[in-house]
Formats: sequence, structure tokens, C-alpha cells
Amino acid sequence: MRTFYFVLFLIFTSNSFAQIAQPEMVLIEGGLFQMGNTESDFRDEYPRHDITLKSFYMGKYEVTAEEFARFGHTAGFVKSYSSGTEPACGINWELAVMYCNWLSSVSGLERCYDINREGKQIRITFLSKSNGYRLPTEAEWEYAARGGQKNSTYAYSGSDDARSVAWYMDNGKTLKKVGLRQPNASGIYDMSGNVKEWCWDYYEESYYKTSPKDNPVGPEHCTTRVARGGSYSGHLEMLRVTKRYFQPQDEADYTNGFRVVKNQ
Repeated sequence: MRTFYFVLFLIFTSNSFAQIAQPEMVLIEGGLFQMGNTESDFRDEYPRHDITLKSFYMGKYEVTAEEFARFGHTAGFVKSYSSGTEPACGINWELAVMYCNWLSSVSGLERCYDINREGKQIRITFLSKSNGYRLPTEAEWEYAARGGQKNSTYAYSGSDDARSVAWYMDNGKTLKKVGLRQPNASGIYDMSGNVKEWCWDYYEESYYKTSPKDNPVGPEHCTTRVARGGSYSGHLEMLRVTKRYFQPQDEADYTNGFRVVKNQ
């Protein structure tokens, strides 16, 4: 399976896809915010700490099934396009990264990830100064979910009323089209609920204790990657903007999706 994924990243330069529509992006102005939670029962959300971020663009919506199918068609593992505007789901972290590189290539931008095989492992290096599409860092994700410089204290992304901004177990129970709930203060949709969203960072339970204050990108190496936001099958508690998920990067369940960001 890893060999299959490695082959995919080589197949991203087809000229026939040069006219692919670009994702709608929202500018998130940089600033200072407090990341984490002082009232959670989950130790990995402690301590709350100051973080300063540069400005960046974030996808207004989660990557849809239709958008991901264009990538899959190019790589040969999807035979036709989907017309679905539900989020792409069941996507592991490695495929999300490869989608970002593919989208950068067909958009005439620099790739943000250098992908190499080392034995049975895939080694992926983050090229942080590139101008292409990438996954958000965990800090960027939480900052955007809080509304960027508006720095809301809502429990969920855009409201303390989860039903107004999120699809989850109590009101969704199945995957929904993107953008049907209210956006958050930055104009971004579905950052709570619908599908969990992959971030770049490795997961480490105690990382907040040692995290750099400026533009952190996570630990240098661990065994799992971070996902955020909760899903349509999750309980209310799992939708909070500070809730951290983690999974091996080559594995996914049916609620894993992602959205893209790019440098300003």
C-alpha cells in the first residue's frame, strides 16, 4: 500500500488539468492568540500558551469529493469525476499531502512537500517557504477556527451553539455538503464537525509545554499526526476548537478529511 501511495506523487504534472478551478481561500491575518485550554479534561490541551503566527490563506471549505476525485483521476485510482460537494473523507494524511503537491503543480506553484522513500517508509519534508498548497499547522488550524485576529472564546468554531455551525451526532449523523452551516468569524465553514481535518504536525501529548511561541510546526518526529475539528459522527465534546485527535499518517477512518492553506 505504501508503494502505491509513493507512486501517486510522481503523477502530478498532466497539462490537461491546468485549468482546474482554484479553491476559495480566505486571508487569515497573522497575530497573537492563546492556544490550548485550561478547563479541559484532556491533558494534551494543557497548558494554554501564547502563539504568534504569520498571515496565511485558508480554504473556505473542506476539500470536496469532487475536487479530490480530479486528483484521483490523474493518479489513476479514480476512474471518473464525482459531482459531490460533500467533503472528501476516508483520506489518510499521506494522500492529503500528495493532493496538496498535485494541486500546487497544476496551479503553477511550488510544491510544499519533498517526498522520498526510505526503505518501507515514506519521508516527507515540509518546505515552509514554498508558495503552494499545504496542510495547516496545528496552530494555524486553531487560530483560524477561533476567527483569527477576532480570537473568539467560543467553544466551537463560530459559536457556543454547535447546531448553528457544525454537523455532528445530534443533528447530522451522515456526511453533509460543505458550507451549509454558519461560518465562523473569518468566513470559514465546517471547522467544527462534518469531517476531522488533518494538520501537518506530528502529535505529542506534552508538546504544548515546549512549543516555540512563533509559528510552531510541531515536534520533529513522533509516530502519529494531528487531526482537528470533530466529525458528523462525533459527540458534542469532540467538536471543541481545542480538541486534538491523532492517527498514524498512513491510516484513516471514514471521518478523516482535510482543507488546504497557503502562505500569503
